[in-house]
Amino acid sequence: MMSKTHLCIGALSALVLAPNTPVACAAAVAAGAFGGVAPDVDILSLDQKNDVLISQVTGLIAVACLLYASTLFHFGIGLNPNEEEMWMGAVGFMVLYILGAWTSHRSFTHSILALFLFTVCVQMISPMLAVYFAMGYLSHLLLDLLNRKGIRLFYPLRSRICFRLCYAKGFANSAFLYAGMILTPVLMLVKIFVW
Repeated sequence: MMSKTHLCIGALSALVLAPNTPVACAAAVAAGAFGGVAPDVDILSLDQKNDVLISQVTGLIAVACLLYASTLFHFGIGLNPNEEEMWMGAVGFMVLYILGAWTSHRSFTHSILALFLFTVCVQMISPMLAVYFAMGYLSHLLLDLLNRKGIRLFYPLRSRICFRLCYAKGFANSAFLYAGMILTPVLMLVKIFVW
């Protein structure tokens, strides 16, 4: 699937878990969107790199704005109060991100191992965002399992797993993209104003 699709579905899947408050919903959308695009740091193709980079920067800016607003207005999302642990998580995340950029596409960063390691780092940075980030990341892995190329879900094992149901740039990509774009704001409004 394309990065915009992963961004939207990551946000939607994390939002499903969020409590019915505006702050929790905003946290879920931001962290889920970033988690949804984080695995594609391993894309090396220049024509796809721009799409990935724009989506990853969008997700990262959403999380940064949320954390900044939380410190200004005391939303309760904030960073880990243990600064040493928070910085260890940030450094660990960057190390994993850099290592992921040097691996082949759909290998390490598309594995359960990477999901676990990245989520532990996010947990150390901001405990409230970790579950939402993990849900977005998991949605990425599940969507990529649908296409024909497969992912190394059980990395470092070499075998690739896929369901061969669709192409990454085909109809399914568009259907998931539009579903995420439509259902995310609808679900957010329902959670905040109806439930």
